[in-house]
Amino acid sequence: MKPHEYVILEIAQEREKQVAKWGNANDDRHDHGELALAAMWLALPALSSSAVSAAGDLVNHIPEWATTLAFRHGSNRRRELVIAAALIVAEIERLDRAEAGRG
Repeated sequence: MKPHEYVILEIAQEREKQVAKWGNANDDRHDHGELALAAMWLALPALSSSAVSAAGDLVNHIPEWATTLAFRHGSNRRRELVIAAALIVAEIERLDRAEAGRG
């Protein structure tokens, strides 16, 4: 297996854990970009107070549960990125389900 395939597998495993814990119905309730914002929050490096000020209004829209994820995994940067990638997958899956529901 190539190195990137291990990482993709790890992201898939994290996504499986998310689905098992919260389910797709929970993801479907976050239909205002919250999953993507949570992923962005986790993917950002630690922000200085000036960087947070520069991010301005965007930071105000990050769901509170996403900020607690960052604190829970704050000592492991790699883990934060895996969770962020899995949240992006969650958002893509949510969009696909929403589109299928319209069909």
